[in-house]
Amino acid sequence: MLLEKLSMLEASSKRDQEDSMARIETVENDRKKQVTHLLKLLECSEVERENLESRMSELEASANDNNDLEALKKENSDMKAKIEDIEKELGSVKSQAKPNEAVKTGALSSSEIEEELEELKKDQEDLLELLSDQQLKISDYRTRLKEANQPVTDDEDIELQ
Repeated sequence: MLLEKLSMLEASSKRDQEDSMARIETVENDRKKQVTHLLKLLECSEVERENLESRMSELEASANDNNDLEALKKENSDMKAKIEDIEKELGSVKSQAKPNEAVKTGALSSSEIEEELEELKKDQEDLLELLSDQQLKISDYRTRLKEANQPVTDDEDIELQ
């Protein structure tokens, strides 16, 4: 009878361990998907930035036309909205990643966790640096418009700072 209980406990423990491993694998796969999604967003952001730079060059060539200035303001506004959306999504991914780390602590050694944390911090720093570069370019474009004696409202200056 005692042997039966012991074998039942071992089987239950093994099932629990298998369930935990499956959950950990699911969490890791989700994290990988999130990182892939963020990388795709970053690529899209770079393409958008390049498109905006190209569009900005075209607009600078015809800066005397107010319609072009209005189009630039709209694109600038759209990019601000996109940046806010990306920042929200990044915050969401960060908040989702914290519980994932807690689940994985039982299966990973502390050195593996530290390595992964360092990698995630580096990725985050890289993404923040790219976002900062993009905001600096937008600010530079606004300065160029001002130097070309094009009207730029003060409220847009405040938003960029």
